[in-house]
Amino acid sequence: MQSTDKRTTFTYEGQDRDGNPVAGNVLAENKKEAAAEVRKLGVAATRVKTKSNLNFSLTTQRKITQEEVVNLSRQLATMLKAGLPLIQSFDVAAESSNKEHIRTFILSLRNEVAAGRTLSDTLKKYPDIFDELYCNLVAAGEISGTLDIMLDRIASFLEKNQRLKANIKKALTYPISVLGVAVIVTAILLIKVVPSFESSFASFGAELPAFTQFVIGISEVAQEYWLQVLGILVLTGTSFAIAQKNHRGLYISSINIC
Repeated sequence: MQSTDKRTTFTYEGQDRDGNPVAGNVLAENKKEAAAEVRKLGVAATRVKTKSNLNFSLTTQRKITQEEVVNLSRQLATMLKAGLPLIQSFDVAAESSNKEHIRTFILSLRNEVAAGRTLSDTLKKYPDIFDELYCNLVAAGEISGTLDIMLDRIASFLEKNQRLKANIKKALTYPISVLGVAVIVTAILLIKVVPSFESSFASFGAELPAFTQFVIGISEVAQEYWLQVLGILVLTGTSFAIAQKNHRGLYISSINIC
């Protein structure tokens, strides 16, 4: 279920009831509503403006990997279990990261949550990183007060999912290599070797066996259309690779959320 929250983040500066300078963020649909929200906080605002949101997708071209999602989920779960507030957990996670694109991403999440959005609604803004099921499980954790447990279970399952994918890739490497070599050898035989024997067969003047005629027919097709066949194979392989790369399914339906 997609989030319908159309509010914008506004920053404010002013003074609290004791005259101390304060600043922060609020969510509102317009500037007038933002000013009203600031007054509800007991702040005499001197400045309210639309926040220049940190657009993670524009600040970096590096994609967040599933391994990095696992690490962030595990970090947040650990810190929440230790009793740290969510905002402070984000701050610690950002400071502990030595990768600029990860730090930028974590801070973008932190700013949204600090402005009043729930974590699940914030994650829904990044569907290429967190799928719908991930967000719904986080929402369930927020509602039930077990966000730390939920994040820990999600991280554990994603780790198992990563290991499974790695094992499958490792198991498929050898047969795929053998298949590739077989295809290349077969292509060479059909395009180069069989034609050299075809003239010899024709000189015999005898009717060739059906299977031999079949092989010669395939050879003739391969010689005439080898470029088209190669193009189809390359296109199919590329399409499959792109589909695998863009596939975002996290397959976490078996997580026990109870």
